[in-house]
Amino acid sequence: MIHRIKQMLWRQRRLVVMLPEHDAVRVGVYLDGYPIPSQIVSEVYTLDTAVTPRNGVKNAEQWAAFVDQHRENSWVIVLPHALTISQSITCEATTPDLIDQDLQKQAKKLSGLGQRKVILDHELLPSHQSDRSTYWVTYCQDDEIQQIIREHGIDNVAICDVIGSHDACWSGIQHLRRPKGNWMLVEVLDGGTSLVVFEDHTPLLSHFYPMGHALAKERGQSSKGTYRLGGGSSSTTPKPSPLSSGIQSIGEAWAREMERTILEHGNREGRVSSSVERQLPCLLICEPGSRSDWASQLQLYLGSSVLPFENWIHETSIGWKSKNLRQDGACMSTCKKSISLPSLLPEEVKQAWDQKQVDLALRSAALVACFLITVMLVVAFIQKSVLWDLKSDLLEQLDSVEAKVGKSLEVFDSLKEEYQMLRPLLMAEDQTVAVLKTLETLQSLSREDPGWMVLLADIGSYYSIGDQIQARALAEDTNSVPSSTTNRIVMDRGLVLEMVLDA
Repeated sequence: MIHRIKQMLWRQRRLVVMLPEHDAVRVGVYLDGYPIPSQIVSEVYTLDTAVTPRNGVKNAEQWAAFVDQHRENSWVIVLPHALTISQSITCEATTPDLIDQDLQKQAKKLSGLGQRKVILDHELLPSHQSDRSTYWVTYCQDDEIQQIIREHGIDNVAICDVIGSHDACWSGIQHLRRPKGNWMLVEVLDGGTSLVVFEDHTPLLSHFYPMGHALAKERGQSSKGTYRLGGGSSSTTPKPSPLSSGIQSIGEAWAREMERTILEHGNREGRVSSSVERQLPCLLICEPGSRSDWASQLQLYLGSSVLPFENWIHETSIGWKSKNLRQDGACMSTCKKSISLPSLLPEEVKQAWDQKQVDLALRSAALVACFLITVMLVVAFIQKSVLWDLKSDLLEQLDSVEAKVGKSLEVFDSLKEEYQMLRPLLMAEDQTVAVLKTLETLQSLSREDPGWMVLLADIGSYYSIGDQIQARALAEDTNSVPSSTTNRIVMDRGLVLEMVLDA
């Protein structure tokens, strides 16, 4: 579960490229990277339970475990040579619908498939004619693809593309230094021989012939008998192996078939191929032990200069292998690191792939949303913890301030009591200052106007005594009328001085 989550959060695409063969299936697991994908697994499995696996070939149970292990990865099927037809077709149509119709008609006419359901796709090729377009068209029967999917138990895997074998070779050579002009790529397998003719990097035609290692071995066995190493023979002359004898017996027919295909293509394109044009440089892929025999047949009957593909690969890009050419090419095209190839993916498989991509996107979005919500919750929890700690600190500070305020109020009340005690002294102190100022004023008056002082009193005492005298007089004489003081002086504090001045 944790591994699945890590893959979805930090997804580095893994691509499984599968090459079904007549008696086995070859798979490679690639890790998408920069600048090109890297192969991390390359294995061969046999699905025939009657055959004992050997030489590193794994059995059917291990194949089922491999499929289950890589069920969530993207799969690409490279169809065998014999199941697909690839060729260049020129048409005059301009709109996409007319192009598809024209290519469908020409493909069915050339292939002779009749009313069978055919999957067809095309890619535009460079053309020397301005009024016509040339397309590289690949097609095969839908039943063949469905049968491969069923027989190999990959119904529930994410199949993202189905590619023809010739197209995969075309993609595989794009990153390599290629011969100039016209040249051909010949791959000899057990089940037959594949031929692709190129013009620089553009394919012109492809074909598959049911003549290869298996037929050569069979012919060699029937004509020469079983070849044994070691003693038992009185002749000291080494006998040719069954494979070598078989190659010599089918070599002429094998080479003539390729020559006929090249000539027919030239006639169909409106040009007659000369002997010089038929002597194309050839890159040969075959078993190392039979390379010289096949090369000699090409040189003898076609006049081709043959370069072993492994030597060419070694000269141009160390690390590539001829047995991985189709796997590498299919992976490069699917990962958008090479040219676009015709796709033979059936519509229902494509819909299943699209649905799986949608499901994956939804699951990824849901997982990302859960991750973001988790992050938000963690951030909110951390923020809440910080705010709680801050609140606790503020409450502690508030308690401290309240304690200090209480002490301050106690000190204030104490100071207030002390002030009430000292207030009379302060008032008396103020009266002392007023008396001194009054005496100073009296001294200045006595110098200017001679006289004598009759009364010196503070304002409160002065008026209170006057009020008392008046109240007493009224009490003694009921007939007297109270008088109001009109010259009462209003002052906060001060002294009243009564003087008698000399006239």
